[in-house]
Amino acid sequence: MMYDYLDRVLRYTVKRIYTVFQKYRKMRFDELNVISNTRKLYEELERINIEAFKDIAKHYFESEPHGDGMWMYLWLEEQLRTPSKTIKYAYDTETIRKRDRLTEALVASNGSKPEFDKAMKYWTQMTGWFGIEVADEALRRARVLDGVTHVMWVSEHDSRVCGTCEDLDGRVYPIEEVPVKPHPGCRCHLVRYDGRTQTE
Repeated sequence: MMYDYLDRVLRYTVKRIYTVFQKYRKMRFDELNVISNTRKLYEELERINIEAFKDIAKHYFESEPHGDGMWMYLWLEEQLRTPSKTIKYAYDTETIRKRDRLTEALVASNGSKPEFDKAMKYWTQMTGWFGIEVADEALRRARVLDGVTHVMWVSEHDSRVCGTCEDLDGRVYPIEEVPVKPHPGCRCHLVRYDGRTQTE
């Protein structure tokens, strides 16, 4: 399946995220240290995610023929700074927003532990959404370097597929004119298309 490797990386990443949240959940958060502690928490989370995104990007790029193109991480940094057309915000700015939300919630609730659980849920959700975007972009870049001109949209045929994704299934697009995925976490994917057959 297209996202099997992504899923493995995300499972490991979520375990690491959970461990970090549990560590900070046990700490004392009061008005004197809440800002510095939440800043440290999100710095750790950021490192974990960037490691995962680099791993995902490299795997998907190298899983495709990519002509003479070399693997580089520069595009990944740019992608994380640029607002996603599907998710509607940029990873970098949302990281700061999530950190600030938790800081405010901890101050308002006097360090309530459930606030950590909510923050962890939102962080892991965002990690998964952007993990898919990173995998998709790595594949697109490899295919462009390899001279691919057209791709076919393939929807997951399971109980969670939405009507919009179902309608897009099997449609062929020029590689630079693929529609934006209709919702965050969309697991539809693209395959090379040579005019006769589809190729993974």
